[in-house]
Amino acid sequence: MSLSFKSMWPFGRKSAVADANAALVAGFLKGYASKTGAVVTPSTVMRVSTCFACVRNISEDMAKLPLHLYKRLPRGKERAVKHPLYPLLRSTPNSWQTSFEFVQMLTAHMLLRGNGYARIVRGYGGRVLELLPLQTGRMRVKQLENFELSYGYADSRGRVVQLDPPDVLHLRGLTLDGVVGVTPIEYAREAFGLALAAEEHGSRMFGGRVTGPGVLKHPGKLSDPAFKRLQESWRENGGLENADAPVILEEGLVWESLGLKLSDLQFLETRKYQGEEVARLYRMPPHKVGIMDKATFSNIENQSQEYVTDTLLPWALRWEQALARDVLTEQERQDFYASFLFNNLLRGDTKTRGEFYRSLHGVGALSANDILEMEDMDTYEGGDMRFVPLNMVPVDMAREAAIRKGGGSGAGS
Repeated sequence: MSLSFKSMWPFGRKSAVADANAALVAGFLKGYASKTGAVVTPSTVMRVSTCFACVRNISEDMAKLPLHLYKRLPRGKERAVKHPLYPLLRSTPNSWQTSFEFVQMLTAHMLLRGNGYARIVRGYGGRVLELLPLQTGRMRVKQLENFELSYGYADSRGRVVQLDPPDVLHLRGLTLDGVVGVTPIEYAREAFGLALAAEEHGSRMFGGRVTGPGVLKHPGKLSDPAFKRLQESWRENGGLENADAPVILEEGLVWESLGLKLSDLQFLETRKYQGEEVARLYRMPPHKVGIMDKATFSNIENQSQEYVTDTLLPWALRWEQALARDVLTEQERQDFYASFLFNNLLRGDTKTRGEFYRSLHGVGALSANDILEMEDMDTYEGGDMRFVPLNMVPVDMAREAAIRKGGGSGAGS
């Protein structure tokens, strides 16, 4: 049975055959092997040290940022500590996780699988009681003909439970269809596959007899018993711990090295380049994952600031806007919003911070207590007073003073 273009058109009704084929293809691609033969999945790529470091660093750095719920004021904002959602975001989203663990887990899900999900448990009047993390691999998301999303979650017994969209917190990474997110793993499979293959090649080299590539030469034909004993001896005496153990060669067998070393095969260069490639996919500065070749004292601080603004900030915005869309009601969104506090990560060195605070304090923009709070230090009574230079006056007062000094006539001035 062939599918017409009409049945595949997104505004038309999807046929059961199309859905079945899509599910079948998705099942086959789930464990798709790269051209190197390495199977690239969210689980296997975590064996690549650079990928593990990227996921750990980004998820941990996001989790260590304070996440607050704020209330908008006519001028400025204040922390909405009395709102029932505030303690869930700030400390305990559920009975077994801290806010740090919750944010780190769902951020890691986005980095590896493109999406992060949590069940929103609501009580009387729509009050949020808990945020329960869900396994990404068990969730199936579809867009209906009316553009609403349908969430089906498979429980531990394999039964699919339909979840109402208002009860699901859905965090998306880069998305191409607006429904589900994608990850570098999906579109850079060969880069991850080559990194996995390079690690496996090195492991196999050291897991053998650490002799390097070579061949066993025999003047004639090796008998079956001798071949079997050679196999068993090589297997039993293999490994790094047996590198100096002798191997008995029978019937005139001679080992001949091919003269190739790992350096000749550019093994180390390949591993280093793949590390940089993975870091590039996650927009991670190389020095954050231990690649220090191009790092200097003068550019480390700039790279660290770029990491905050270019790498972490987009993930923070995804979190903040998803919380506003999924967790807050339409009425609450008018007055409340969630936001990460980036002050600690955006601070420069001591000298730069001092100059920054001095300039804002000198024009009355910051009080002493404002500066102490930004530095995570204790405030003091009377520290909320703001100061301005005594020799400075508003522009209007200066104009009036100039007119009076000129004899009271403002004409021509």
